[in-house]
Amino acid sequence: MQAHDVWNMDETSTTTVQVPDKVIASRGRKQVGAMTSAERGTLVTMAMAVNSQGNSTPPQFVFPRKKFHDHFIRDGPTGCVGTASGSGWMQEQDFLVFLRHFVQHSRASPEFP
Repeated sequence: MQAHDVWNMDETSTTTVQVPDKVIASRGRKQVGAMTSAERGTLVTMAMAVNSQGNSTPPQFVFPRKKFHDHFIRDGPTGCVGTASGSGWMQEQDFLVFLRHFVQHSRASPEFP
């Protein structure tokens, strides 16, 4: 077994609304408004795998919806996939989608487990 054969998969949640660290304003200005959305945002689960050499698979996004639409990942990273789950957390069927996606991008096979 070599370094490129060892993979680690993890999932994390990502918000759809970003909060800036700093706000830039003109000197002497008393009222400074932040250019952010007032909405709270939605948490989207993201799963991906990374091997010991630092290579990674494109992410899978799990959206908190009943039905997935292709336009959800239209501007996502190249090769990413998406699914939908009522809770937004990865369920059994979502993990099967991830496994197929992983095999496709890692070129895993019986000869190269």
